[in-house]
This record gives sequence, C-alpha cells and structure tokens, in this order.
Amino acid sequence: AGMQASFANLPADKKLIVNCYSGQTAGQTVGILRLLGYDAASLKHGMGTGKTGDTGWANEGFELVK
Repeated sequence: AGMQASFANLPADKKLIVNCYSGQTAGQTVGILRLLGYDAASLKHGMGTGKTGDTGWANEGFELVK
C-alpha cells in the first residue's frame, strides 16, 4: 500500500518529475506511475548528491535549496 496510496494524491493532469540521489529509484517509480496512467519522467542522473559522481542536477550548476 505505502507508495501506491500516496499516488492517489498526485495530480493526474500534470507531468510529474521524479528524482532521487542517482536516478535509479526514480526511474523505477516512473515506470509504475506510467503503468498507472500518469505522465511521468525521471530527472536524469538524479540530484547528483550521492554516488553519481560528477553528474546530476547538483553538479550541473543548478541551484539547490536546503
């Protein structure tokens, strides 16, 4: 139930961007969301704050707010 129960709170009429540290978990979540009919995409290489090395959002010069 956990994650799927929270999917019901997501807007069905908007594109969803899913992210995580590396992009792997986000990619799996996007697959589930798409199966459920959502328009979803994963942030390529994740946030870049974990094991992704020099790739990802944080290492591309984009702003992070903590």
